[in-house]
Amino acid sequence: MTEHTTDQPAAAEATLPAPVQISSGRKLLFLLVICAIGYLGLECAVRVRDMFPPRRAGFFDNQRSPLRRTPDAVVPFRIFGVRPYTTDGMITSRHGDKFPLRKPDGVFRIVCLGGSTTECRDSGVRYPEELQRVLRQRLGRDTIEVINLGNSAYATPHLLIHMELDVLSWDADLVIVMENINDLLVNYFPGFKPDYTNAYGDPYFSLPDFARHFNIVSALMQYSQVYWILLDRYDKLNFDGRYTMHRESWGDRPLPARDTYKRNLRSIARLAAADGVGVLFSSQPLDPREEFFDRHNRWKPYNWKVRYPLHAEFLQQHASYNQAMREAAEESGALFIDSAAALCDRPEFFVDHVHYSDDGVRALVRGFADFLIERGVLK
Repeated sequence: MTEHTTDQPAAAEATLPAPVQISSGRKLLFLLVICAIGYLGLECAVRVRDMFPPRRAGFFDNQRSPLRRTPDAVVPFRIFGVRPYTTDGMITSRHGDKFPLRKPDGVFRIVCLGGSTTECRDSGVRYPEELQRVLRQRLGRDTIEVINLGNSAYATPHLLIHMELDVLSWDADLVIVMENINDLLVNYFPGFKPDYTNAYGDPYFSLPDFARHFNIVSALMQYSQVYWILLDRYDKLNFDGRYTMHRESWGDRPLPARDTYKRNLRSIARLAAADGVGVLFSSQPLDPREEFFDRHNRWKPYNWKVRYPLHAEFLQQHASYNQAMREAAEESGALFIDSAAALCDRPEFFVDHVHYSDDGVRALVRGFADFLIERGVLK
């Protein structure tokens, strides 16, 4: 018998192709292509997400890039904020609602002045618009107009400008003023000036800071939303200390801007009274929790120059400003409503130390509506 043996491993080895050698350059190129595809996919995902609330941006918008952001033309006396004359013959509110410049017969016109708590930019419910809806519903008439002129960072000098240049031209019947915190903040900037330029002269409140962001990388990546998100995250690591909050005790030191704040409120009331316009001052509600204060202020780029008081002192100072508003109302014959007392000790009404949840806005509006109807203001 003849014995046959097969060397199977040797045969298998003979038929296997030689391994393909990939150069280091090709591996690097392949890695770069994968990274580019992933980056492009992430960029598309961010742009699609931005098309929905709260941004509501177009897919090809570049709203995050300060280099691509076209600054508004500087309109005299309005460095930032509401521009109410974007359409001939109409008033444009903060959120784009239109009202006839000439008030129709039989209409009771209310104008709401204030900062971000009046603007309600990121809220599902905005108090001026909600107040118009509630008053119309409760009075059974659609001849109530409530115009929102609130804007983030507005203080009483901005309200005075709107009062003198705009509201007095609109034949308004009532002005509601709710502003405290932005005026109080002016005290914490160094070198107080009665026109508040010690605070509002900071670049944060002016045109986009092109110089700070302009470099070769930013110029090349100016169309990328992902780049600006990553840059913002890096910025928040706070290597340069810009965002660090500094606190110190004020002790018995007076607030240098309090008298100016009170004077500005009296000026608003006197301007209104001279033109037959009613004024309702509202104290500003506040959530007393320190973590809520930190949540709102910890990313302010001007923190490096601001000296905040100890939190207990801040609460006292905020209450002092509400009291100053009450005093201004009494001295000028204006109406006053203590909204702060109505919303205090209700944490569900706040999203940070001064901004309201939707339930908080509704509670605020109920207070305004009850006050106006019970006092017979809406004649």
